[in-house]
Amino acid sequence: MTPRKLTIHVAPGGCDNAEGTEADPLATPAAAVTVCRRAGTGGCTIVLHGGRYELDEPLRLDPRDSGLTLAAAPGESPVLSGGRVLTGWEPEPDGRLWSAPAPGTETGAWDFRQLYVEGEARPNARLPETGTWRHATTFHEPYDPCFDPLPSEEKRSRLAYGQNQLPPDLSLKNAEFVILHAWDDSHTQAAAHDPDTRTLRLDPPCTYPPGCFNVQEYYVLNLREGMTKPGQWYLDRECGRVVYWPLPGEDLNRSLIEAPYLTSLVRIEGSGTPVWEHNVKGQGVLVTRFEGGRPVVDVTLRGLTLDLTTTALVEKAGRVGSGYPGSEEQSSPGVWSEFFTGAVMLQHARACRLSGLIVRRSGGQGVKLVHTDDMTIEQCEITHCGANGIASNFGARNAVVNNRVLHVGELRNFAVGIHGINWSRGRIAHNEVSDCTYCGITLSNGNRAKPLPAENAVEYNHVWNVMNALDDGGCIYFSWSQRGTVVRGNILHGSHGRTSLANGLYLDIGVDGVTCEGNLVYDIDEASLHVHMARNNVLRNNVFVCGRKRGISFAGSSGCVFERNIVVGTERDIQFLNPDGARFNSNLYWSAVGPPRFARSATNYGSQPFATGYARASFLVLDAAPEISASPRPEDWSRAMTVDRFVRSSGAEAAAEHRIEARFLRQDALLHVHIRIERPPPAFHCGGGTLWNHEHTELFLKPFAEGPGMVQLGVASDGECAACWSVSEPPAFRWHAAVHPLAGDQGWDTTFRVPLDALAAACGEGALNPAFVIGCTVENRALTLAEWQGQGRDPDGMAADPLFVDPAAGDFRVCPESPAFKLGFVPLTKTTQGAVGHGFLPLSNTSSV
Repeated sequence: MTPRKLTIHVAPGGCDNAEGTEADPLATPAAAVTVCRRAGTGGCTIVLHGGRYELDEPLRLDPRDSGLTLAAAPGESPVLSGGRVLTGWEPEPDGRLWSAPAPGTETGAWDFRQLYVEGEARPNARLPETGTWRHATTFHEPYDPCFDPLPSEEKRSRLAYGQNQLPPDLSLKNAEFVILHAWDDSHTQAAAHDPDTRTLRLDPPCTYPPGCFNVQEYYVLNLREGMTKPGQWYLDRECGRVVYWPLPGEDLNRSLIEAPYLTSLVRIEGSGTPVWEHNVKGQGVLVTRFEGGRPVVDVTLRGLTLDLTTTALVEKAGRVGSGYPGSEEQSSPGVWSEFFTGAVMLQHARACRLSGLIVRRSGGQGVKLVHTDDMTIEQCEITHCGANGIASNFGARNAVVNNRVLHVGELRNFAVGIHGINWSRGRIAHNEVSDCTYCGITLSNGNRAKPLPAENAVEYNHVWNVMNALDDGGCIYFSWSQRGTVVRGNILHGSHGRTSLANGLYLDIGVDGVTCEGNLVYDIDEASLHVHMARNNVLRNNVFVCGRKRGISFAGSSGCVFERNIVVGTERDIQFLNPDGARFNSNLYWSAVGPPRFARSATNYGSQPFATGYARASFLVLDAAPEISASPRPEDWSRAMTVDRFVRSSGAEAAAEHRIEARFLRQDALLHVHIRIERPPPAFHCGGGTLWNHEHTELFLKPFAEGPGMVQLGVASDGECAACWSVSEPPAFRWHAAVHPLAGDQGWDTTFRVPLDALAAACGEGALNPAFVIGCTVENRALTLAEWQGQGRDPDGMAADPLFVDPAAGDFRVCPESPAFKLGFVPLTKTTQGAVGHGFLPLSNTSSV
């Protein structure tokens, strides 16, 4: 006989000693879970009736609760709250500000950075009042965050600030510093302050050194000096009180004023020991599996509202990208905001379902998943999150479908609407994602040393109004291996960026084997499509409206396919940067501003070494050493490597009996150096995979006349060329090694052969050690469409008006007579983009209007 399924009722007016029936309900969800466990029947249902449940601690479910359903009663709206009501407001001596006790904040037992008055968020005190300050800390050392270990803690802990920015009696206990790093930021505090030298020692250290990536911006929160207008507040941790400047007409002792108290509301966590693994070059720790124990299986949360959670300023839980306990190194969390827990937290779980939830006002993530398989998140509204909306690390066959994820990153700038790391065979579909401080939807293979199979589907989502605080991201952003993933039917628009470095569809470093088709991308500040150091990706049958600053870029990429797309320029002409990274076929181009241009000349930057699996560097094939003309940009320093580190990481220093041939040429008081490293193939091994399989590698070094001490260093391998830079005084450049002149200098003034280790030890006077990044700079001229086609590129492509229905109104359907049909363009699929039922623009699947 099948055991009877137990149903337990819970209501705010109930009693935990009650029977748990609808007529005699329990008072708390935790008591209902205990009753279900004692019953031991499995498959219990807990019905929560309408009302507010103020939790003293998170509701915890473990493997004993497998099969449990926790659901709202039909037609009712139960709210699980992690907040506390603040009372006892009194005027401060100045009569302008009011304060109330916040017990425990003076000892750190309670901490928060959100305040709500009658349900409306109030802004934290801020210096400066808007925008950012420029700090005085610079960092120009060679450093690539994708490959190299972190700079020292000292360099990540020092901040020099400008005159008249901070008060001399700065409250270290209250002040919270936000230091921007281009696509990332650090939130931290100061352990020491020297007002005479205007320097701070930050604790914990920043994710990256202040000033890294040529960004010197910061702001300060939670200082009394930042209280500049009504409606602002700060938490005075020295006195254990909340200080608020009331708006006109507000009676604080008659208003509902709330602050979050708990960091999570529901935690569904399996048992077992997490197994950690260091990422490439020790960069962070990743959980790969759980040993022993059991997962939580088949738990459902349905129809609940989860409201008000807080987070610590710094979750000292690990290095960049981890977000989990186990790392010995502690730093201010930045990358992907992964360190923070979620209002709903699932770890080591399988086949669970979150359905029809409202998750709002979370200090950390809205929903966080760690090592979960076969999960479903559907028809949820996740809004006003301090960090990410949905964050997931390690998962297979997870589905995030028909959700609205809005207003994320309200406390952490590096926040994403829907973020997945180490996903495989998952689906992100029919979601509306908007109002994000960073990207809308991201997928990244965080464990680059052992990437999981991907084969994900990101389809029919509506992503808009993103990149509102940081740069170098987009509406949809991928990084590292995503082989087999499909991106289709998405509408992407409104990507603007802090300094406009915001893209639409962005396939970043290491992405390979992704197919993007049937997407609409428009209203973008930077590039509607940016493919950067990626390979073998297919861009087919999309509509790309070029960004205001750039068109479409294939920087440092290879083996991509770009076919049957409609590319439109509305505010500028169409420009393709580094188009040799893709094979073009049957595309339609149109701009009333000017004809399309194919700019092979654009600087192509990438970092060395590449990820395992790259058989060779994919740079332009040249017949001779190029004329390198572009000057290095300040931001390029952040991506540089020193020559000695390049030799070590490539394995070159272990290559016995190999030699360097160096050629020197003085011209117009400039010293040109051509270095040829001779070796038999295969050569330059990285992480067990061959980087370059060539007989030799060549480096070119040329000082710049326009910048004292600026040196440009290029790298080539059998004619494939790259460009990179360092600082040096050219007259001091010399090799400290035994050298032997060679015959046949071919126009060079002097040719020498030197030992290989001389490259690593090429310090000489002035401690010269050239630093470089990989990229290419070639002839500075763009090709017209006719010239491009004359080289056999896109032979069937044409420049013609695609005849959209009403592009000014965002209607990019094509009329029946559109020339795109002659090129094989298939009208975009008719489906509701974004969360079903929210009435977004359907795209026609017919040629009729």
